[in-house]
Formats: sequence, structure tokens, C-alpha cells
Amino acid sequence: MLKLIVFLLPLIISVPVSHAGRSDCYLNKNFNQQLQACTEIIERSQGELKRVRAYAYNNRGNAYRKKGQPDLAIEDYNKSIELAPKYALAHSNRGVAYADKGQFDQAIADYTRAIDLDPKLALAYTNRGVAYFNKDQFDQALADHTKAIELDPKYALAYTNRGAAYEKTDQRDKAIGDYRKAIELPLGSRAGKRGLKRLGMMP
Repeated sequence: MLKLIVFLLPLIISVPVSHAGRSDCYLNKNFNQQLQACTEIIERSQGELKRVRAYAYNNRGNAYRKKGQPDLAIEDYNKSIELAPKYALAHSNRGVAYADKGQFDQAIADYTRAIDLDPKLALAYTNRGVAYFNKDQFDQALADHTKAIELDPKYALAYTNRGAAYEKTDQRDKAIGDYRKAIELPLGSRAGKRGLKRLGMMP
């Protein structure tokens, strides 16, 4: 049976924080700097808007996850959700951390909760599709990636992930179509080309 190269990716999202040091806590390729900036915001914002602290915990959780520390990430996502129970991104991001640990049922539960809170959150659908893929539930994976594409037709990751699900279910032409579409979109070129190469459509 075909064994896919692992390029199915979930997505984690940081959000802007309205506080000093917010840019480093929001997006920073240096994860240690991001951790420090978010921690400073959390410590300084005691008693301030819960939303500010919830965002900072979410972003620090992302930094922990990217450093390969999913348990610490989950702790921060828990705190973010405690402060803002309807914060859909924190639920989706916690699902990614559970998926990192191979706990796909917990991941699916979090993605589903994120979708319940924000039915237009395309990334939660494709993240859940990845979890279903890893459980060999390919019909559910295809349905979720298709929904993500309906919500965001330029979502390259959803095309590459759906292409992989088509590939696993022997729907070669549909897989090729999705990989080719991904190549046309920002951030989809590398994964799309890998898929086409695997199917013998590129040298």
C-alpha cells in the first residue's frame, strides 16, 4: 500500500495582542523571544481585559508547540480557553497540540468545538480533516477539506491535504487536480509539487 510522505499539516494561528511587546508575542520566528514577550504580557496584564491575556496564552502556546513542547502548549491553551471559553482559535490550536501527541480523538473534539463556535473557521475543518486522515477515516477527511475549500477557495493547505486523501482512496485524477491547484496558490507550491512528483506527474 502507498505510504505517504508526511506533509499533511494542521495550522496554528497567533493573534495580535493589544499590549506593549505585542509584535514579538504575535509573530516571531525566534520562539524563545516569543515565549518571553508573551510571558511579559501575561504578567503585566493581570486584572486587565481577559481577552488580552487569552490571546497571549494562545500565542505562547503556539510558541511552545513549535518548540516541540505540546504539553506546555496545552496548558497555555487551557488557560486561554478558561479566560475566553468561546475563543475558537484556542480550541483549534489545542487540537493541533493533541494531534502532535497522537491523541487524535481529543484533537477532533477540539476542532469540532472550534467549528461549533465559528462555523466559518476553515482552518478548523482542514485540521480536523488531517486528524481523520491519521485515523484512516478518509471519507470524513475529504468532507472536511472540501468544506474548508468552500469557505476559503484560496486555502492551499486544504487542497494539498485533500489531494493526499484522494491519493489514499485511489482517486488519482482528483488528487492531481488538487495538487495542481495548490501550486497556483501562495504557500502551496512545495507540497503540491511533492504530490505531483509522487504520482509521476513531475520529474
